Amino acid sequence: MKRALRHYVKQIGYEADDVTVVPASVSDSHNILQTALDVAPWHTGDTVLGAIEELNQAR
Repeated sequence: MKRALRHYVKQIGYEADDVTVVPASVSDSHNILQTALDVAPWHTGDTVLGAIEELNQAR
């Protein structure tokens, strides 16, 4: 999924490294507000909220 997203991002003119990918499950609230190490121990990045906050700070 991440590879396909990075490819699409390049096609529409953005750098793939400028896009933050956050695995999340809204229905189970995984990685929305708090990290979900029990279901995604391999993900060490931000939560959805954390990524949005970083986006707002970049502006």
